[in-house]
Amino acid sequence: MAKYVLDTNIVQRRAFDPDNLPTQTYASTVVLFELMTACNDVKELKAYQQAWKQATESDLLLSPTETDWLDASRISYLLAQERKQQAGGKSPKRTAMAKQEIAMDCLLAISAYREGVTIITNDKDFRAIKRYRKGLKLQRYPF
Repeated sequence: MAKYVLDTNIVQRRAFDPDNLPTQTYASTVVLFELMTACNDVKELKAYQQAWKQATESDLLLSPTETDWLDASRISYLLAQERKQQAGGKSPKRTAMAKQEIAMDCLLAISAYREGVTIITNDKDFRAIKRYRKGLKLQRYPF
């Protein structure tokens, strides 16, 4: 049976239909962290905390390991080197938010790859990550 995890950009979509999910959908600590960081109120925060708890209890919580952190940092470094090379040898300026987003995407990608989970995303960063993690499975939404 195929396994899936939703990227943050999918969960945040206004047109997202949670009733139209594949049967085995994981929650990611990375995605839940991003969602909780951007909460507008305590009610929303508690809903994400509850989703974390439910995913844990159902053994459907995807979380990066120590090794995943190392691999994610390697890929993040390689992507930064690509940008530097494309800019003629000088590292292009990036906001702290852009750096954090690619780090989180790398963590999600590596943990999903390790577990054989397909990432449902519309974020082009994952295609770049896939160059360094062959076999990473991606699916666009809507299906």
